[in-house]
Amino acid sequence: MTFTVKSVSTRLGVRPADLDSLGHVNNARVLEYLETSRWHWLDANGLAGRRRVVPVVSRVRIDYLRQIPVCELRVDTSLELPVDEDLEFTFRVRFQQVVAEPGRAGSAFARAELEVAFVELGSGRLSSVAEFLGSSHEHDLAPSPPPLHQPTVSADAT
Repeated sequence: MTFTVKSVSTRLGVRPADLDSLGHVNNARVLEYLETSRWHWLDANGLAGRRRVVPVVSRVRIDYLRQIPVCELRVDTSLELPVDEDLEFTFRVRFQQVVAEPGRAGSAFARAELEVAFVELGSGRLSSVAEFLGSSHEHDLAPSPPPLHQPTVSADAT
């Protein structure tokens, strides 16, 4: 099975409700920015929507590099996909995400590495990457959640 994925950049605006008492984005909100961008990554790669096997975040590591002020943000999302031969026997993949200020080199506010496992709805059975990719054309159960923001998305083939 050959599968090509695109890296995705999602633009989000910081909202007043995202700020803490010091006027900076609360670290917990960064998780929401990352989640929103991953849903847009799924959509841009034709993997969003109703499906039998769904991705579930199993591990998150975020390096907060500097405070995030009120500004426009760019969240870059890419996937480390295992080699084709391993898809049947691989149960997790790793996303790399960067929250930055658009148009400014070296402007990263946070970097994240997330591991995602795949679970079959109904049974809760751990599923392989190949099963997840194969379920992209099936129409069962799981609708996409509504976005937290109204982002703009651009996709680049990797």
